[in-house]
Amino acid sequence: MILNKTKLGLDVFDRTFGGIYFGRAAAVSGPRNGDKTLVAAQFANKVFQTGERVCVIGDHSLDDFFLDLRSLGADPNAVIATGQMAVLSCAGIATQGGDTPYRPSGECIEDLDAALHELSELATERGFPFFVFNTVLPWIAAAPVAEGVLRTDRFVTALERVGATSLLLLPRPVSPAAKKLRTALEMRCAAAIRMSADESGARTMRVVRYGKDSAVALPATYQLAAVPGKGLVSAEAAAQADSRHLDSFAASRRRPPRSGKSADGEKRFRPLVAPGAMVFTASPEPPAAQAPAR
Repeated sequence: MILNKTKLGLDVFDRTFGGIYFGRAAAVSGPRNGDKTLVAAQFANKVFQTGERVCVIGDHSLDDFFLDLRSLGADPNAVIATGQMAVLSCAGIATQGGDTPYRPSGECIEDLDAALHELSELATERGFPFFVFNTVLPWIAAAPVAEGVLRTDRFVTALERVGATSLLLLPRPVSPAAKKLRTALEMRCAAAIRMSADESGARTMRVVRYGKDSAVALPATYQLAAVPGKGLVSAEAAAQADSRHLDSFAASRRRPPRSGKSADGEKRFRPLVAPGAMVFTASPEPPAAQAPAR
């Protein structure tokens, strides 16, 4: 059986696995500054290069994604103007406000059926075969976690039914319930990648799931580095680049620290104290032995 694939945009991944499966979903998880948004930008940039169209759906702000696109030499305004990229917000797709601890923006998909219908129209009627969800949490997170698992299956099934090739970004989970949800998502996707970066700047990609045709034993870990104009590449390829250019590239992608509050001063993260709460964090490591803030 011939399996159609499309390039992810990461050289070592595409060489090793041949890309991600066309018409299937792939999950990318990791902490803030773990480069998952850069992976999404490289994927979108690869879509642009093939002349295809991608729909990017964000939950709060896509500033980091646009910044990463520009670091790769792509012009977000230009690809939007030509119709190669559409940018949507979850706030405009059947959302519900509320105190949702796993959601930075405090919004979750209330009417999932209506939202999935909108996705279907984007893929079949408006001609977007590729999707990026940054982040996928509004579509799958629910309490109790069993409900989140069911939503995850419904969501991924709906995407695959219309033949959408989707990249699903997920923050690094720190609570047991959130870890169960990540596992459910990874098991439902055709490919699953976990990104990480340490304090020295060393980047790691860990492939924990990949279909049934992988010749590589999983999980498989790869060392990455950032190269100007190319984004994340294998550490071996990056070793050939000028270190001064690498420093310049890192500086171009440096984000200001976040205060954890929105522009109006309201808290953006509200950990839930109740047992079984789904808590995700954007920080590199969870606080050690601390009670969640109320």
